[in-house]
Amino acid sequence: MKCHEAEELIPAYLLGALDEHERAALETHMQGCPGCLALFYEESPAAVTLSRMGDSLPAPLGLKQRILATVDSGARPKTRPDMAGGILGLLRSSLRQPLAASAMALVAISLVGLSLGALLLWMEVSELKDEDARLSASLREQLEQMQEENQKISQLLFDQLDLAYVAAMPGVSTVMLDGAEASPRSRGMLMISPRATWAVLEALNLQPLPRDQAYQLWLMANGARESGGTFTVNSAGYGQLMVQGMGSIRDFENIGVSIEPAEGSPDPTGVNVLEGTITMTPAETSQAQDLP
Repeated sequence: MKCHEAEELIPAYLLGALDEHERAALETHMQGCPGCLALFYEESPAAVTLSRMGDSLPAPLGLKQRILATVDSGARPKTRPDMAGGILGLLRSSLRQPLAASAMALVAISLVGLSLGALLLWMEVSELKDEDARLSASLREQLEQMQEENQKISQLLFDQLDLAYVAAMPGVSTVMLDGAEASPRSRGMLMISPRATWAVLEALNLQPLPRDQAYQLWLMANGARESGGTFTVNSAGYGQLMVQGMGSIRDFENIGVSIEPAEGSPDPTGVNVLEGTITMTPAETSQAQDLP
């Protein structure tokens, strides 16, 4: 059988319209002809669609003559060949051909590759979604931390404005406090009002304490100590304390700060962190005496 003859018979074969001799000859030819076999695979989907259209398809050329010849001769019509069996058989036989087997293998590899590619893409998208969620949570946390720090800075600025106002008052004297051995980097400043009836303590670089502890101010004179109150510091180590109700603060000689229980202590029991000496210059003494 020649290729051009096989090409004409392939559509009829797919529709089950060939007799046994023609079908066998075509199958034998396609087993040894890759070109006709490829044409068979190309036309197979269209033939399946056409076979489902029933009576609307026109009969292949020569079919009417074969039917009339069968009726005229009184012979029994040949059984319609099993299209599915014929195609499956052809597929099985084609797999034994190197070219067809390679084509089928390539199709299988392509399908597996597409499946793996889709799976990897899905996994990558899932990882990106998880990473986006983690980044969103991290950004929210950073934003909350920034807002908290901004509140602390705002409060610190207000406190500094208050201190600047106190320091600018006429007659205010200042006592500097140095860090003790347990806290050498700490610093402090006590600003005493003109009449010495109140003062403001500002502390820097102190270590933040647990909730059950606080810093306590002590004013000392003639070996006796009086508590000036307790205070805490923020995460930056800054704190303030208003000192009042102790009579004249200038009557005291020394000042110190120690770590005590949060509710305060009647006497110093903890580590000393700040210390200073209350002294008055002649100008401050004269100015205090001139106040009404």
